[in-house]
Amino acid sequence: MQNSKMDWTKDFPVASEILRQLGGGRALVMTGAKAIFDKDSLTLKLGAKYLRIRLNASDLYDISYASNPDNPITKEKDIFCENLIETCERMTGLYFKLF
Repeated sequence: MQNSKMDWTKDFPVASEILRQLGGGRALVMTGAKAIFDKDSLTLKLGAKYLRIRLNASDLYDISYASNPDNPITKEKDIFCENLIETCERMTGLYFKLF
């Protein structure tokens, strides 16, 4: 019987790259988030709220923050990679890195 351990970087390359750009496992520890991987997005469950980061056709990020994943409270579109952490921190009020 083979071990069918999932390789997140192979199976979900976009979501894995988004998580790496946010700070990887350290960002999850800092925020207490649980990561939900999808084909073209990463969703972080932050307590009772959800932060969804999706790669759009322009190779930029669309970010939504919501109590219900399908009904966002706030949305921002066309966010550059270098502004990803700052935008997520502003939307959630949580820090994703120490320094």
